[in-house]
Amino acid sequence: MVFKLGIHDLDKEYPDMLKPGCLVSISGPPGSGKTTLASTICHANLKENKRCLYISFFEDKTKYYENMARLGLDFSTYEKRGTFMHLRIPIVRSIRESMDVINSIIEEFGPDIVVFDSVNALMQYVEKEDRRAFFHNLLVLMPKIINGVIVLVAEKTEKTSVPEVDYASDLTIELKYMIERGFLTRYMYIEKARGMPLKMAEFPFTIHGKSGIRVFVPETPRTITVKPRLYYGETTLTKKYLEPIMAGSSLLIAYPPDARAVEWVFTIFELAFVNDLVILSLSYTYSPQEQNVLLKRAYSQYFNIGEEIVEKAFKKHLRTAALNPYAYSINELFFQTEKIIEENNPDVVVFHGKDVMQPIIESEPTRFYQLLANQRYNLKKKGIFVVEAMSCISEIECRRMASLSDIVIRVLRPMKPGGVPSIYIWRRARAPQVIPFSKELADTLRDQFRNLVLRKFGGEEN
Repeated sequence: MVFKLGIHDLDKEYPDMLKPGCLVSISGPPGSGKTTLASTICHANLKENKRCLYISFFEDKTKYYENMARLGLDFSTYEKRGTFMHLRIPIVRSIRESMDVINSIIEEFGPDIVVFDSVNALMQYVEKEDRRAFFHNLLVLMPKIINGVIVLVAEKTEKTSVPEVDYASDLTIELKYMIERGFLTRYMYIEKARGMPLKMAEFPFTIHGKSGIRVFVPETPRTITVKPRLYYGETTLTKKYLEPIMAGSSLLIAYPPDARAVEWVFTIFELAFVNDLVILSLSYTYSPQEQNVLLKRAYSQYFNIGEEIVEKAFKKHLRTAALNPYAYSINELFFQTEKIIEENNPDVVVFHGKDVMQPIIESEPTRFYQLLANQRYNLKKKGIFVVEAMSCISEIECRRMASLSDIVIRVLRPMKPGGVPSIYIWRRARAPQVIPFSKELADTLRDQFRNLVLRKFGGEEN
């Protein structure tokens, strides 16, 4: 018999974490999500045709059902089926009275999971010197008797704790929260899991209405791997300075904040058109609608291509998405990013406008870059080509991003008024080069790209 935590990523990563005979402790301060997590465990296993007894020493059934329903946890349906029971034990009872009632209900109901919320109320009737014996004789043996799982919810603050709970448990989960930039950031710590080799101990999580608990488990590959696929282009710029580009590699395109050229976009689309790739453009400054309008306008005007041909090309090769980075904590921002990438399943991800996140990065630089590096390694492993397009507000930030990149393209201002801007290009295993972006080069690239688009999506070449 296998039990679930009810949190997809953790159940996927550790499918055997909850076994028959397991005693689980969930601790944390008020408001940290203890009841929600315990209820999630209960609800997930109800869906697997198991039986759950939820024992509360404070919350009545009606209020509990209403609160859990807001998180998408419907217990009333399972109560009608006879597989769930909410039992409220008044705290005025003695410990023996309470346990007699509980044992009687367990024997009659036959649950696979029993939740005690919260065990602090139960402990007030047990003398301090007797607590360890109480846990061993009653609660440690109980999961073995029912051949199921016992979940103990414990209040844990600087002044209040039940250390015997952690001592007796097979699986210990502590919940914490903090305020970051005005956002509530939650963390789940798995401090002990008997018989389970843990790769990570800290898991950021969120509690959402209608979807409950969602844990952010960033993959942390021990080795750096990449799929052996090479991309080639057709224009002079790509063939001479960039190719071959390996799937899973990364490109930084940096430009002055007040001199934002659009030409770099065409290089990315050139690779997509030639190698039949899907691009996801994820912007932190423009909505999906704005991205589509601006890109279509640039194509139609810059290359003198009909809008119907541009529409055909974009429909096949472009997906657009947007995130407001100031609406999320750092952990949830990466969680939402991974979710968008997974939903679109692209070959190329273009992150646009990350420069607006500078204050966020400065607030937690270590955590941000740890998450960013792991994100890059995971996308590399999946063979997704990453493009970072950003203005260089901070030279330090640009250098940090360059250190994570395999290819760097920087747009340089002309040294003199009326001069020609230059493009600095560097890629691993090659010496850097500076290319004057003359009108002749721009015209050549425009003609080459226009002919590529017309050949691929209709019309006549020059």
